[in-house]
Amino acid sequence: MAKKKVAKKKKRKVVARKNAVKRKPALKSTAKKAKKKNPSRKNTSTRVTIERELRRADSFYKDFSWGRDAKEVIKARVPGVPKVLVSLGELHAVEYKAAKGRRGKETYRHVFHKAKPLLCSDSRGNRLYIIGGDYTITERGIEG
Repeated sequence: MAKKKVAKKKKRKVVARKNAVKRKPALKSTAKKAKKKNPSRKNTSTRVTIERELRRADSFYKDFSWGRDAKEVIKARVPGVPKVLVSLGELHAVEYKAAKGRRGKETYRHVFHKAKPLLCSDSRGNRLYIIGGDYTITERGIEG
């Protein structure tokens, strides 16, 4: 009887080893599938998205500047918004110089009437951020 118990234990060990062997190839095959993705296809869709965004930016500028063509539409790398910002206060107005329509460069001032955004800075004071508020940017300028 003691011999039968030993034999059963050996069978259990063998079964456990077989299951472990079966699982390993499944993991390897999923890793291979992840590597088989076509990187050129991904780059193409990214390129199309960037081109679409550049066309949209060009069109937006044309509306904003009352029909003027953009002299330059750029693609820039801008770092994300930091997790920590320093609130400098409520932003009551924005003032800038721009050439719109047939006019030369003029100064435009847009006052925020609704919920005012916050003017913030990164913790080093190197970059400004306009956070929140209720405004839209139209051909008449910044409204809100």
